Amino acid sequence: MLIGIGQAISNLKAGKVVVLPTDTVYGLACDFENEEAIKNIYDLKGRSQNKPLIILISNLKMLEGLIKNFDQKYQILIDKFWPGALTLIFEKTELVSDLISANSNKIGIRMPANKQILEVINKFGKPIIATSVNKSGNESLKSIEQIINTFPELDILESLEEMGNKESSIIDLTSSPPLLIREGAISRQELNEVLNV
Repeated sequence: MLIGIGQAISNLKAGKVVVLPTDTVYGLACDFENEEAIKNIYDLKGRSQNKPLIILISNLKMLEGLIKNFDQKYQILIDKFWPGALTLIFEKTELVSDLISANSNKIGIRMPANKQILEVINKFGKPIIATSVNKSGNESLKSIEQIINTFPELDILESLEEMGNKESSIIDLTSSPPLLIREGAISRQELNEVLNV
């Protein structure tokens, strides 16, 4: 069912999974502290719990308590590409469930450039989990019709903005030098230019 921002926030508070728009693709989203909802995302996708999920934030203050040992020389990536289609992998704190990180000490975090999802996260008051809307191993679902056909039980906040058709790029900042895990909406060349490598 198509819903508004208010209902999306209510669903998150109730521990439900909801489909939210980002600047890249639609995402299956839930409260990052609700392990039952997180398990539901894995179940919906048919995704192995050995594959981590990412956290979405709406402001830099939300990083506090989630990450540790951040090298400030990589702040340039945040300044340049956030909000935007770049997921950064940090060393996580105990506040981040091992269920999210697939029992790793790392966590991927992104601040998306979509006004609706930023408003949802801001009003929800804390980070959320998000992962592309698809069955594991299949391409991300791009249209509302595809999402309804595949996940008829889920509520959807339809995007009012044009969305990209690629997932975010992913850089692991716990490696030295930083390691590009996935080249997505932001090219390797753009990232290298900012990092001067």
